[in-house]
Amino acid sequence: MTNFTEKTSTFHRGWQALTALLFLASANTLHASILLYDPTLGDVPGSQSWLTITDGSTQETYSNGLTSLDTTVNRADQSGYFSEDPWLGAIFAHGGMPTLDRSTGFTIQFELQVVDEGHNLRDDNGDGLFDRAGFSVIAISDDLLGLEIGFFQDRVWVYATDAEGPNSLFTQAEGNDFNTTAGLVEYQLAVFHNTYTLLADGQPLFGGALRNYNPTGLNPLADPYNNPSFLFFGDDTTSADAHVRIGKISVELFAVPEPNGLWLAGVGFLALLSHRGAHNRAALPTACQSRSSASRQSLQT
Repeated sequence: MTNFTEKTSTFHRGWQALTALLFLASANTLHASILLYDPTLGDVPGSQSWLTITDGSTQETYSNGLTSLDTTVNRADQSGYFSEDPWLGAIFAHGGMPTLDRSTGFTIQFELQVVDEGHNLRDDNGDGLFDRAGFSVIAISDDLLGLEIGFFQDRVWVYATDAEGPNSLFTQAEGNDFNTTAGLVEYQLAVFHNTYTLLADGQPLFGGALRNYNPTGLNPLADPYNNPSFLFFGDDTTSADAHVRIGKISVELFAVPEPNGLWLAGVGFLALLSHRGAHNRAALPTACQSRSSASRQSLQT
């Protein structure tokens, strides 16, 4: 089995080339752009239909046009923003959240600065890499394939499943060294079919295969990875903490036109990734109410 934790540039370039080739061959065109969190409105995600769950010591503020989420006071805190209730599903859901269809492709765009991050020196599979991050982004497609991305101060990486080696569940898989603290970064998670590419300010960081995070033994009532078309931004582990600043969050959906050649496909792909057009903000229902997470079952520790 391939060791996904090998830090070799050849591996990363190979995955990037594979995902880029798939995008190029698809020649997808922009179908819809949906703004899910607009920080220019002057409030936090919970006021814009994101379900906010915070533990007692977590500090959430809005200042200078960004949301600040800080779990560094108590590493055991687990706090963040959900596109829907991970246990009750669409009963509490973001009204603007679209279907994430990987067959036609979608891109999750989000602005993020990691101000501070700390984690236990926890290496669950003995590969020399630490396996918990203080801030994560979870993106799950409509058929339950997706990713959880972890952010250190100096590295961005993906969590593995239990099928990637002995004791591999929620350990560090592919990633790349990157300074996440220097300023606000616009990340783009581009998904098409079974693969993804993660970009930072338009430059590819790494790519690979989507995962299915539905291992045996997890209580299905406490499994956020079993929610179709699901997003999460926050700290979901008791083994790490972070202080982050969060800006705009949006989703771009694509449609597949008639095939028109690989060259035009390449132009289309580059245009998709560089798209900076005006975003039409979807109508949002009343903001979901924040609630404590003290009674929920943790998936990561």
